[in-house]
Amino acid sequence: MSSGVPVAFNSTGRGKGESAWFARYDDVVQATLDAGQKLSFKLEKKTIGMDQSALNYIDEKGWKLEILIERRTETVTLARFNVGLYGSKSIGRLMARQIVVEMAEAGKFLRDWHPAEDD
Repeated sequence: MSSGVPVAFNSTGRGKGESAWFARYDDVVQATLDAGQKLSFKLEKKTIGMDQSALNYIDEKGWKLEILIERRTETVTLARFNVGLYGSKSIGRLMARQIVVEMAEAGKFLRDWHPAEDD
């Protein structure tokens, strides 16, 4: 990933990882849906909420990738990835990288964002 991309990643072990995004929640959700389509994962389950969404994908071999996306602030979104104890961590990383691509291509990172000033 480019160091200029406002995303932080961390492996939490046991097939799990998380990332924090300097981006709006709705934009990360949409980019995740777009990334799943581009990578040809089957969307097995989709639960979209106001502040939290769960997207469960499956590949052609039956391996799962679960993504939980949470709004933390107006400008910070957290995503948790779970491929399971025996799943491919690389699949989770590939999905995260594709989400970055989708966000960048759509111009949705907030690196130039400034809060509205009060009158």
